[in-house]
Amino acid sequence: MRHIREERFVHFLIALALLNVTFTVSGCNYKRGTVISQTDTTDANPGINRDTFSYNPQDTSLRYIYLTFDDGPQHGTMNCYHICKSLGVKATFFMVGQHADNRLLRSFVDSVYAGYPFFFLANHSYTHAYRNHYKKFYGTPSQAQLDFIKAEDSLHIPYRIVRFPGNNTWTLHSKPHGPKLTLPLAKFMDSTGYDVVGWDIEWRFKGTKSTPVQSVETMIKTVDSYANSNELRTKKHIVILAHDRMFGDTAPADSLQKFITVLKKNPRFVFETIDKYPGIKKNKGKI
Repeated sequence: MRHIREERFVHFLIALALLNVTFTVSGCNYKRGTVISQTDTTDANPGINRDTFSYNPQDTSLRYIYLTFDDGPQHGTMNCYHICKSLGVKATFFMVGQHADNRLLRSFVDSVYAGYPFFFLANHSYTHAYRNHYKKFYGTPSQAQLDFIKAEDSLHIPYRIVRFPGNNTWTLHSKPHGPKLTLPLAKFMDSTGYDVVGWDIEWRFKGTKSTPVQSVETMIKTVDSYANSNELRTKKHIVILAHDRMFGDTAPADSLQKFITVLKKNPRFVFETIDKYPGIKKNKGKI
């Protein structure tokens, strides 16, 4: 009996060693708690063409699309992640520190972090402006910045690129632009090395289930109309705002997949992460 137990233990060690080799060869260096699946490694996805999806500012015929998802980690985050991964497009996730309040949600953050440079993890504050108390949050810039720093530390966000909760604000080239309420914080954040990024087009939602408002066809027409528009914050660069939770269910997730699929077929559209946006300082955080 002892001999049998020892033999089983040896077989277990051999299997474990083989499993380790498999992960080493495939390049899967995951942190503890990361959601692991076949599509969680960029190199494992044959649909990704790094040459096609690379930033090239010299090619003036291209239009760069920055697909951004706010308020994660939450229901819908991994749907957005896997849809973008399977279609071979880059995306940025602006995440909220307080939302990563259990091991599963934390694993969503880790998956996005591990996906760089294909996916980009960015800062959407720790408390989402004290849970949408915007006047209080933006009224005290020094305290608000501490909220972003707390998110940066807790989520291990690599670069000082942030999006303000509930307000479309920018600080490109140290020229803050946005609502009067947010400008003091925007100036303060810019002076301390942070980039504040807003958006050009919003895929809005309604109701407690965060149901997408615009149809896929409407969103595609909107992107097409903005491609040559002077209303963009930066010409030829289109930042699209959506929220993770909008795509947590099957039908909305299918809409997101259709939206991306149609845009991807247009040879002049290139999907990029927000750190490639012109004028971004891309200063590193503490980690």
